[in-house]
Amino acid sequence: MKSIKHLYVHIPFCRRKCPYCDFYSEITKNVDEENYLQLLLQEIKIRNIPIEPETVYFGGGTPSLLSPAFFEKFITQFKSNLKEITVEINPETASKEYLSQLKSAGITRVSLGIQTFNNRLLNFIGRNHTEKEAINSLENALSIFNNVSADLMFALPNQTEKSLLNDLEILTSFKELKHISIYGFTLYENTPIYKRKESLNIPDENRFSKFYKLIVKFLKEKKFLHYEISNFSKQNYECKHNLSYWFLKKYIGVGPSAASFIDGVYYKNVENLTVYSEKIKNCNLPCEITPFSFNELLEIKLGMGLRTIYGVRLNYQELEIVEKAIMKSEILQTFLKEEIITFEKNVLRLNPEYFHIFNFIVGKIASEIWNV
Repeated sequence: MKSIKHLYVHIPFCRRKCPYCDFYSEITKNVDEENYLQLLLQEIKIRNIPIEPETVYFGGGTPSLLSPAFFEKFITQFKSNLKEITVEINPETASKEYLSQLKSAGITRVSLGIQTFNNRLLNFIGRNHTEKEAINSLENALSIFNNVSADLMFALPNQTEKSLLNDLEILTSFKELKHISIYGFTLYENTPIYKRKESLNIPDENRFSKFYKLIVKFLKEKKFLHYEISNFSKQNYECKHNLSYWFLKKYIGVGPSAASFIDGVYYKNVENLTVYSEKIKNCNLPCEITPFSFNELLEIKLGMGLRTIYGVRLNYQELEIVEKAIMKSEILQTFLKEEIITFEKNVLRLNPEYFHIFNFIVGKIASEIWNV
């Protein structure tokens, strides 16, 4: 087997749980870093797959609760051409000293969880930082790293267009910022905020779409490349790690709740640190395994690749199926005629002007392909 080039590391620790977040995490004040490091390394050993990562992404949870030494110890396990090493950072932890130590440890990219600069909205969604801390975190990160990304949420309860525009103005005032990821506010059933859904003034579908289009227009005017539905970058600063997901490259995820994709098989780790630890200590894989059929893989490939401006490059067998679907389907022919999708040589693309109805378009494409 060829070596794996992309590695995700889940850091499941948080000081407190944001009421809207459905990612797996454990609330803790103190992390036994050495123990967790050894668990991760043991999981990699159990998998017995050659890993020579070009990208490593530390996500969470709150990775910035851990010391720079933790990341350095982990990274030095790999003798490879590491091109991008990202750590997610909470603004309240982004001191100059900490960020400087991260850079010395080998980190090349940081992603700041700004979400919004509005103190009222920050408090409402349970974030642990203020507008001032968010601004300071950007100033600190940009003074140390050349490659900084920021997360921004939109369609928050009671958010106005004016408030969203203010967030965008502040964010893009940092001229050296290379990357912005946007996330529409979503209610998940297993979160505390879901219990209050009846009292929340959440934007409806039309307003959600309006907010999204406003962001796209604004960031395009600021010369950001809209390279994926939720992601914008300056030229050559796309997130290399996330591109590996969208292009359906092989990747490995380690840590509780992490996912892996290898040769058409999906692996999902248990979402429980105690169970994960027990399995690793007993030299057992801590995951459920889901193999996909050819048709399922094609649907996944379309669903991932069409999220990007680069589209989906089809192999011979996939090309044959898609061409048959187009010949039989009036809907797909209409999509092509109206330039909602383009199909040149063996590359299928979704026109970015229709990213806001991505789920509808891709759902139609998938259903037509299933009928071939």
